[in-house]
Amino acid sequence: MGLLSALGNVGYPVLGLFAGVMVDRWRRRPVLVWSNIVQVVALGSIPAAFFLGILNLCQLFIVTLVMSVTTVFFNVAYTAYLPTLIAREDLVEGNSKLETSSSAATVVGPPIAGGLIQIVGAAPSIALDALGTMIAAIAIFSIKKPEPLPSTPTQCSFWSEIKDGLRAVTKTPTLCNLAASTSIYNIGNGMFIAVFYLFIYDLLQLSPGLAGITLGIGGVGVVVGAVIAPKLLKLLGLGSSLTAALMIRGFGLLAVQASMYGPAAVLLAPLWLFANIGIPIYNVNQVSFRQILVPDKLQGRTNATLRTFSYGAATLGALIGGIIGAQYGILATMTAGALIAILAALTIRFGPVGRLHDMPQNVDTAESRLDALNPPEKKDEGREKFGRQTSVKGPEKAVRGGGFLSRLKAWLETPSIETSARRGTPGKQQGYAVCRRCGLQIVRPTRFCQSCGADFGKVVCSCGRELGFGDRFCDRCGREV
Repeated sequence: MGLLSALGNVGYPVLGLFAGVMVDRWRRRPVLVWSNIVQVVALGSIPAAFFLGILNLCQLFIVTLVMSVTTVFFNVAYTAYLPTLIAREDLVEGNSKLETSSSAATVVGPPIAGGLIQIVGAAPSIALDALGTMIAAIAIFSIKKPEPLPSTPTQCSFWSEIKDGLRAVTKTPTLCNLAASTSIYNIGNGMFIAVFYLFIYDLLQLSPGLAGITLGIGGVGVVVGAVIAPKLLKLLGLGSSLTAALMIRGFGLLAVQASMYGPAAVLLAPLWLFANIGIPIYNVNQVSFRQILVPDKLQGRTNATLRTFSYGAATLGALIGGIIGAQYGILATMTAGALIAILAALTIRFGPVGRLHDMPQNVDTAESRLDALNPPEKKDEGREKFGRQTSVKGPEKAVRGGGFLSRLKAWLETPSIETSARRGTPGKQQGYAVCRRCGLQIVRPTRFCQSCGADFGKVVCSCGRELGFGDRFCDRCGREV
């Protein structure tokens, strides 16, 4: 079972970044269709082998691995495909509807699956799963709206394209903030889930049937959260709605432990329902923000990068939860996981995203978004501090004498041939201003960012000197800002 679980989670850590590059090189709809077709074949092989009497554990391992890999490609392509179907101002509503249908399937699916398994057995029940996946492939194939051709040329270096996705996340303050908060939350949630079922069966002593009904009622909270996500965004704004969503989840996980002090099932159902409301709100709004901010040609890579971080954090959280649970007990692990989830909310509240109210609407073209995501190239400044020498060779920077972190920083900051050929230096040669809070490029130079309201007059040089509005060079160190 451990190996099956590991194969089911191997997709993003191993293939996440690779899938992001390929999704940006290919059309997204064929990726979705073929991913579903491969899943139909893999799932259908299980009941077929069962009826032929040749089903074995090795086949289950292979099917689990195939499902893990195709799920990575499907999820990355599905998130990148939606902005090509609807206008960016409709993305919040679109993601809300998709999350609602997905949440409803999550609530209804397990009871149906449990009933089928009891009636016909586990292997034959998978045939219905394969049938549902085939219907999904047909539905996606029937979409009539033409998809634009991929704008990422295939002759670019594969590693340079991966680097563009990493830089889009690490060099954009808002995306970096989202990556950090999501990863922190997934660590806490992974710790909580690692011992949650032990809490249900060992401490609350619920029967499997009663536990299934209780968790099914609690799962309705996911549907509620998906429905109210757009309304909460309009009411509170982007930063506050994301903070509130994680706070609801964190305090909801803390409150779950109160079900020990009374009728367990009666208390657990509403508490679990409340805890489940927050995550759909967070997912709908933060995914919509990313889809609006990131250009179409980078959607796959940024989605894959963020998912790789978050899924890796969830795996780490499950491992930590198992260790803490064995050493300090179930309740201590659940409390620690809930507090870490609350810490993720504070990461949003006091980060760049927490100061945003409206979705970015002033970015008109994909080219300007790409320029906003890619910082200008830095000139070779000769010997740096401590006498370390930098040199430039062609389009790549080679840092000599520096450590691993210096080389990694230089690699991330080096633009690929495709992006550097079309990018100037925002804020200087092109007459643009770049917000240092959210990273958006402002076409009309102004003191305040039109997206997040940041004051361009408060510019601080890397040497620590605060500059006035319009200054180009630091009057202390002479460095160009």
